[in-house]
Amino acid sequence: MIRFAMLGFFPWILRAGILTIGAITAFYFLDRNMFQQLEEIERESQR
Repeated sequence: MIRFAMLGFFPWILRAGILTIGAITAFYFLDRNMFQQLEEIERESQR
């Protein structure tokens, strides 16, 4: 009975982990791109 429950939960845990990892990586790359754009805007405004 316990093994059956574990098998039922495993795919959900896997999906949650993939989703969280995907969200973290997406936010990380978005933040990097936004910081680069802000730096470029600052350089242009200084000229």
